[in-house]
Amino acid sequence: MKNLKTFLDNAITPYHTVQFIREKLQNAGFKSAKEESLKSGGAYYFETANASIAAFRLPKNYSEKSAFRLLSGHTDFPALRLTPNPDKYNKEQHLLHPEIYGSPILSTWFDRDLHLAGMLIGDSLTPTLFNDSALCKIPNLAIHLNKNKDNSSIDTQQNLDAIATFKTNASQYLQEKYIPQNEKLLSYDAWLVDSSSANISEEGYISSGRLDNLLSCAAALNALIKTESHSEMVTGFFLFNHEEIGSNSREGANGNFAYRTLKNIHKSLGGKNPEKAFSRSFLFSLDAAHAEPPNYSGVIEENHAPQLGNGIVLKTNAKKRYATDVYSEAFFKKIISNSKINLQHFVNRNDIPAGSTLGPILSANLGIPTVDIGVPLLSMHSIRETAHYKDYTDLEEISKSLFRSELHWIE
Repeated sequence: MKNLKTFLDNAITPYHTVQFIREKLQNAGFKSAKEESLKSGGAYYFETANASIAAFRLPKNYSEKSAFRLLSGHTDFPALRLTPNPDKYNKEQHLLHPEIYGSPILSTWFDRDLHLAGMLIGDSLTPTLFNDSALCKIPNLAIHLNKNKDNSSIDTQQNLDAIATFKTNASQYLQEKYIPQNEKLLSYDAWLVDSSSANISEEGYISSGRLDNLLSCAAALNALIKTESHSEMVTGFFLFNHEEIGSNSREGANGNFAYRTLKNIHKSLGGKNPEKAFSRSFLFSLDAAHAEPPNYSGVIEENHAPQLGNGIVLKTNAKKRYATDVYSEAFFKKIISNSKINLQHFVNRNDIPAGSTLGPILSANLGIPTVDIGVPLLSMHSIRETAHYKDYTDLEEISKSLFRSELHWIE
């Protein structure tokens, strides 16, 4: 539990998430693919834009019958991101104006202790990560001043400005605190971040921000580190940025990061037809699933209502919002058949549109058979989400099962 809490407390932006994962991979003996040539039996990691990362163990015996065993997840999460010129002044109050990133539950951001974190780039063009300590706060309207006597209506342009406890404008503040004196700040990517630490109870309940999708990132990382190289399969993971806003970027799942990385590995191991290898590969798309909320009846499809602590969730959707199909579901169940892990199922109600994951994007672009699975959450996209530690460990174990499996895809 302590290791997971440390990860959750450190992975406060996509940049910090990748930094933490990179350090863990390096400590486990993985080498940067930028600095090392790929060799059979080696372990390597790839990065793009400091916000997406992939890592692999290469087999010693790669043949035309070999393929990839992959996990996917995302390093980003719904949040509030500072604009380039965020500073506003109302009487004596210094305010910071954000853009909405993804689809956060905005009401949960009010009256929280927040601070700034992200990445800066100065004249040296060297990225610098920062995690500031100055308090920021988005104040709620007192109930006595609210004409409707509730806080159900949020003006996203006016009401989300955060009080800053520093007086200088944001660029100057970041320049003076984090950029060397002989340099000039050229750009920044700064986020409002919840200052509260993760909490894991003795009973296993996890209360934290960013569980969607940091639990998947942690499970993928630990599964790969804790397993050995497969005899003939490449095993590894992709953790992408920008899933919450559609994945259409150079570091997103709809960019070319996955294809060029897998093609490079295939070619380095002597392979000649990467598309053929993709067609017999298999992908677990790891992303959070909805648990049945105890205080809101009728929002989850009957007979498909996952519970916290009752196992991971297999997600299906008739409109292919999830990548699971009849073939991949059967193959997935065969892979985990020797485990004692309980499997729950999730299907959206017909009158509530489904979200989606990286699964359909990667499966369609690469032609890799895929299942969508994940840990059930309460309050998904809240600033504080709730999960159960048992479900997280189940996800890690099932991911290990994929990396160890000797099964070959149905051809």
